[in-house]
Amino acid sequence: MAWCENSGVDFLFGLAKNARLSAEIETELAAAQEQSQRTGRSARRFKDFTWRTRKSWSRERRVVAKGEWTGGEANPRFVVTSLAREEHQARHLYEKLYCARGEMESRIKECQLDLYADRTSAHSMRANQLRLWFASMAYVLICALRRIGLKHTHAPHQAGHAFGLSASGRIPRRLCRADRHHDSLTNQKRPAKNNPRKHLTDHCTRSDSQKLKPMVSTHNRNSRTRSVVRGPATARKPEPV
Repeated sequence: MAWCENSGVDFLFGLAKNARLSAEIETELAAAQEQSQRTGRSARRFKDFTWRTRKSWSRERRVVAKGEWTGGEANPRFVVTSLAREEHQARHLYEKLYCARGEMESRIKECQLDLYADRTSAHSMRANQLRLWFASMAYVLICALRRIGLKHTHAPHQAGHAFGLSASGRIPRRLCRADRHHDSLTNQKRPAKNNPRKHLTDHCTRSDSQKLKPMVSTHNRNSRTRSVVRGPATARKPEPV
């Protein structure tokens, strides 16, 4: 922060909470708690004040605090900034500027975690570049679906679930198994893979299929012989290779 101030660069940083900071917004937290208990919804209050640490800071700085009561418990947050109060009020500073940073981080996480944009495990640079291109194309499609498909909805988050998207517009992986879930509901079995042994047991009676046991082949290097064992029966006489 000192470097930013000496270089004429404005900043907006998150500030870790402590007992002294929490004591500054006890009134705001109490008001938010009373409103939340009365309405049954989350409530928040903001406070703008000047603050200084006991040792680490060289001067007083502007701090904006959010006193929020949500889920039956307090959720205080603090930020420190060099922006003037006349230009950015406390609520606008926190909700429109500071929270926008977290929103950008969420979009980056979509690329990294959901589209594997950070996976560069190929040996060549061109292959890794192609991976990133594919992830970028997929991200553009998801953003277009969120921007166009949910544009005229009254509740975009709920509508997102109707489209198979999460609240942030992501496509959950569980939808990849939607067809399997549908088959389980309709008691329909998916066609089996081409398995010769499965095809053989389908043409046998139950008693016959139970007699079919896996064949185990063993090889003795010293005697240069090979024996084949079928089910629980005793091993056949070794046959010369």
